[in-house]
Amino acid sequence: MAKIEELNFSNHIIATSASDIRVLADPLKKFNIQHFSLVRRYPDNSCIVLTTHPRVSEHYWKYKYYTQGLYGDFELYRSVNLLWSSAHSFKFFHDLRDSFGIDNGIAIIKKSLTYCDFFYFATTPNNYKIVNFYLNNLDFLESFIQMFLENGGSIIEMAEKDKFIYQNANKKDIIILDTIDYLTCTSMSKALENKCKQLTKREFECAHYLCLGYSAKEIARIMNLSHRTVEKHISSILKKTHSETKAKLVAQYASLASNLGSSFSDA
Repeated sequence: MAKIEELNFSNHIIATSASDIRVLADPLKKFNIQHFSLVRRYPDNSCIVLTTHPRVSEHYWKYKYYTQGLYGDFELYRSVNLLWSSAHSFKFFHDLRDSFGIDNGIAIIKKSLTYCDFFYFATTPNNYKIVNFYLNNLDFLESFIQMFLENGGSIIEMAEKDKFIYQNANKKDIIILDTIDYLTCTSMSKALENKCKQLTKREFECAHYLCLGYSAKEIARIMNLSHRTVEKHISSILKKTHSETKAKLVAQYASLASNLGSSFSDA
């Protein structure tokens, strides 16, 4: 299996399949979604990429953005949706805007036992209103993903025969694991922030990861803290939020988030 540094992009399926991917992605043009990519990561750090813009992928690896990117340990991946604007510290997204005119994107992440799919949708830098479209039409994006997986199955199979490997991002630079802002989590996080001003920054981060479904052990790993320290933070959070258990804490703020409705729809 080739390493990313060894790939000849002009002959690799990332480039040779681009015209077919653009055909499959044609329904997105109706909504001015001009960029689509699928990145599939496997537990052994191997990967496949299918995209409408192969030069973007080449740029990503040429400048080694994977050392500061979205991909950390496979076991820590979760099925979530990430607005690019919430990963504002990821330099590659800024580069996409400035060098390729691609911006205002969303990543829909779906994890299974054998791989994790990252579906990327994006538009032009001046199309800010697309965020509202994402929020109100997730069902459409989900349907498109299913269509793509079905109609693009043969291309995916070919790509899996030509997988490549690249290193994980440095733990301290992983964006997804360090992001405290996202659709279903945004409202919970802001609810925590607004209703629990007495929480310390560390406690707020722990509460956020609890709401995402992470265990204390996983949180300790993400935050580079000892398991005992995280448990102390959680105990303090429960006390300050008047929650008897971690499950009640999550339920409380999930309910609060749903009641907040569209208050944070432009986050």
